[in-house]
Amino acid sequence: MSLFNVSGRGSLGRFLALTLAVGFIEQGTFAQDRVQFAVVNYEVIFKEYYKSVESNQRLMKRDEEFKKEINEILNSLKLIEESLQKLQSESQSPVISESKKKEIIAQFKDKQIEFVSRQKLFEESRQQRLGLFQKQVAQEQQALIEDINKSLATMAKNKYNIIFSSSRGLPSPGSVTYSDGIDDITQQLLAILNKDAPIVAKKEEKK
Repeated sequence: MSLFNVSGRGSLGRFLALTLAVGFIEQGTFAQDRVQFAVVNYEVIFKEYYKSVESNQRLMKRDEEFKKEINEILNSLKLIEESLQKLQSESQSPVISESKKKEIIAQFKDKQIEFVSRQKLFEESRQQRLGLFQKQVAQEQQALIEDINKSLATMAKNKYNIIFSSSRGLPSPGSVTYSDGIDDITQQLLAILNKDAPIVAKKEEKK
């Protein structure tokens, strides 16, 4: 299971959808005499926008790298722990001399100090790596939000006053549960967002 949910679904998807909807409404104009409404399925946008797909792939790759780095450190700690157990077992042997026993106990104490020190470094390193990953996630999300907001505002200018989210899931503030007769501009927005997609991404989209 991935350490971080970066798929754009669930609570994160609803949060981003609401952020985008509110952001667009703040940019909108109500100069028209007649208010025009439209809906956008942000869940679909996050799933099919090629930059969102690329972002998700980058974050998943970084997530895997993060877990690999952590596992390597944990394995090194496990080796020290096994050495400690072995030394403890040797120190309790009834056949060793008293001088050998003291030597083993001294080795045990040194290994114990090393283990505690490495544990501390591990936790500091883990927190640092986690912070960098979370910063990358936030930066990627912000870039996507700005991209989508810009295209949405351009497409809807002089045509729609308010655009709501029609994403599935539990209703949240700003969401729409019924939209019969209201324009759904999801695919129009996707067409604009994906017009500069790499050829490979466009082929996968058609499948």
